[in-house]
Amino acid sequence: DCAGPYHWSPDGKSFLYRIPPDRKSSVGLFNLKTGKKTEVLKHANNSLEDVQFSPDNCWIAFVDMQGLWGRLFVVRFRGEEELKESEWIAVTDETAINDRPRWSPNGNLLYFVSKRDGFICFWAQRLEPATKHPVGPAFPVYHFHRAQFPLTGMEFSVARDKIVFTLEELTGNIWMTSTKQ
Repeated sequence: DCAGPYHWSPDGKSFLYRIPPDRKSSVGLFNLKTGKKTEVLKHANNSLEDVQFSPDNCWIAFVDMQGLWGRLFVVRFRGEEELKESEWIAVTDETAINDRPRWSPNGNLLYFVSKRDGFICFWAQRLEPATKHPVGPAFPVYHFHRAQFPLTGMEFSVARDKIVFTLEELTGNIWMTSTKQ
């Protein structure tokens, strides 16, 4: 009664997963020791995607898909307890496509991909260490402003001193010929 897993907890004792497609707006927590399943995040209308534990296991970052627009949120994780929408902290606004939140190793930056400048690029948002509220505006980390480098469907990981990702390069040729009549 569950769909694909999103993310393992840093302590390896549980993981977050999507509750089946008929309830695509819900995220569950599976406790490996007890086998208990708890619905921890839900939204009445929007799909909740790409859910990630913070490195200290105290916070969860996720995307609230509002149609084609994704908005990033963080919320304090309290174990097997529902995290109410009123507790969610908005990290991005609704003016651009935002996706794939990834925590920095110290948990004080949230990296993501965004189309806020017209191209899908890497961005980051500083977070206040204790409350995880955004500090200042998001800033660009790396731009991909060339058409042959689309970042659609992109997965990436963040380490202390690097971001690792796959990058497709699309190229093509146009050929022209004459036909005999």
